[in-house]
Amino acid sequence: AQVLRLRPGDAQALRERVIVRVSLAPQASSLLADERALDAARQAGHALDEGECEDDTRTVAAPVFDAQGLAVAAVGLTAPASRFTRRAQRALVPAVEQAGREISRRMGWAPDGG
Repeated sequence: AQVLRLRPGDAQALRERVIVRVSLAPQASSLLADERALDAARQAGHALDEGECEDDTRTVAAPVFDAQGLAVAAVGLTAPASRFTRRAQRALVPAVEQAGREISRRMGWAPDGG
């Protein structure tokens, strides 16, 4: 989720550093390299993971911003796919996004940039 709010050039540099320094599952590396998937998540304001980073799990996550509007963290839920259905995952998107916004506000972020 943190990658979602980076500018495109910054996102590419971060992806290169992460993929080089961290031993990611091949699925996660390809997900980070998929600019269309990142753009879609950036527009949506959240990210969904269907086992790309860890087999048999699902995740929903949203970015957390600092006072300058930079994504500095993420808030999310991950659970075994057998107990976290796609329907439940999508149903929790609004709550996770709201949690990200609330934490961001407490860190000084203003949604209108002011």
